[in-house]
Amino acid sequence: MKDYEKAIGAYQKVIDNYPENPLAAKSMFAVCGSYVLLSEQGASDQKLDKTQKINIKKAILYFKKLVDKYPEHQLAAESQYLIGQSYFRLESYEAANKELKNFIEKYSQNELADEATYKLGVGYNQLKQWDKAVATFDQVINNKESKWIVEALYQKAGCLYNLKQPQDAILVYKQIMEKYPQHALAVAATYDLAWLYDELKDDKAAFENFSIIADKYMDSQYWADSVYKVGEYYYKKKDYENAIAKFSQFTKQQPDSDLFDDAQFQIGQGYYELKKYPEAEAAFSQVLSRSGSKLINPSLLKLGNIYLFADRYAEATDVFNKILSDSGGELGADAHFGLGEVNLKQQKFDEAIKEFSIVVDKYEKHYLVPKAQYNLGEAYYQSKNYKKARVAYTKVAIFYPTL
Repeated sequence: MKDYEKAIGAYQKVIDNYPENPLAAKSMFAVCGSYVLLSEQGASDQKLDKTQKINIKKAILYFKKLVDKYPEHQLAAESQYLIGQSYFRLESYEAANKELKNFIEKYSQNELADEATYKLGVGYNQLKQWDKAVATFDQVINNKESKWIVEALYQKAGCLYNLKQPQDAILVYKQIMEKYPQHALAVAATYDLAWLYDELKDDKAAFENFSIIADKYMDSQYWADSVYKVGEYYYKKKDYENAIAKFSQFTKQQPDSDLFDDAQFQIGQGYYELKKYPEAEAAFSQVLSRSGSKLINPSLLKLGNIYLFADRYAEATDVFNKILSDSGGELGADAHFGLGEVNLKQQKFDEAIKEFSIVVDKYEKHYLVPKAQYNLGEAYYQSKNYKKARVAYTKVAIFYPTL
């Protein structure tokens, strides 16, 4: 490992003993670089630690000394730029923009001026000064020699979105996709555009853009989310076969994803809607095998209904009772209704009446109440209690005439 501390000491001796020597400015720049390198040791995507911040601040101090003491030196311009860049790393965007503007004013012809202008726009974006950011990015975009045009377009689109100008943002994202399809940000633009359409409830356009990523960019960081969203849109369109295919693709490639259980549940839902109950049972059982899943009780409910359809009454009863003991009331109405159905099918009318009555009396706003009220009439009628059956049916006719 390089000993940057010793290097700093050696360079400092040159600065102190030979301040007028041409090597003094280079030594000062080397000190700055050493502090920057020290600040990057152990660096990650996480926040900077205290030591890293201290080293960045020391680098800034020496960069400023170099600019002040050797303003005409060839390293002064780069130092001025790196002051702003260092403040960026500290997330001190006001200070960063101040120094970047100083750089642009002093060194407008420098090769770093274009990058500095782009970074200035990023600083305004971080400060939520989106109008200024857009104007600054436009300077970059309008500079045909700029190396930062695509980045500026991408940032501009985000600013326009934050300014509540979604249609303008859409045009910019499309510009990136059409003019710069090979650029790395073209995929990011497609992904952001898809989510923007999703937010605007333009399902067709959202589906098309998520599909582009799902079909063409399997190595992209956006691939998994896009495949999942395509599955959702297929399900929404009731194209259950394709929904199952996409969610299955997702679960195969993303077994550790936070969305794995959701995708597995959606596979079960798809098979359930297609009335392919053995396949649905297998999918829901897969969710149950994963401890801690938030979809355990919804999966149990679906399994209970599958067991009910197959006249597997004991299993259905166990599942519905488990929901009532575990769900804290979240799916209580559904479970009581399921138990009512199980008992009605077995002609256990008293038990069925009890369960349907709970749904009607305890969950009066629930979507199953009309059907539970009707089933109460059925249970009374089949048990030959015609008077109560008439009362139950009358309530259905009065309160739920569209049932």
